[in-house]
Amino acid sequence: MERKRKTELDAGLAVAALRTGNPGAARQAAESGLSHSPGDKSLLRLLLLAQMSMEDRDAAQQTEARLATDTLDDDTFDVLLAAALAANRVSDARDLIARADREAQVSAPLRAMGRSRIAMHLGDVEAAKAILVSAIEAHPEATALRAMMTETLMASGGAAYARDVLGRLGQPPKNPDPEDAVSTRPPAPPEDTAKGA
Repeated sequence: MERKRKTELDAGLAVAALRTGNPGAARQAAESGLSHSPGDKSLLRLLLLAQMSMEDRDAAQQTEARLATDTLDDDTFDVLLAAALAANRVSDARDLIARADREAQVSAPLRAMGRSRIAMHLGDVEAAKAILVSAIEAHPEATALRAMMTETLMASGGAAYARDVLGRLGQPPKNPDPEDAVSTRPPAPPEDTAKGA
């Protein structure tokens, strides 16, 4: 019981340190907790976040390897994906998504967000939007998808564009009233008034 309490305390200290922008203290708290509970996934995730913030790539890769040996859950998937993209390891990020698809322990909306993050990382905003639209239509209850869509739309077109698209997203298509519809028929060619010309 004492060990569990110590682990929770160290995890709380690590979270607080990360929130206040002190990755060194977060790393120290996470490492302290791991000395009592070596396989604790929450402490490993916090340690990885601290190492990434400190740009300690070698240590981060070792922590990633420790986390990757266990089954994926939403939180672990999210941190491992962020680590792979931060290190510009796109193929590792794609492999992680494929693994999440196989294991089916990570929620579908989070996997879609991962795909979208990879597309954004590669600069393909249109693919990121398409992935998110499809995911929002399949999982309209997932508010995180809408939040990410907002970020993506803001990156590509500004606040007004984001408001307009998000307001219509998930709604059935709406046809204009007949009097408001614009004809798509090409205009008739002008009559030739000069005879014999």
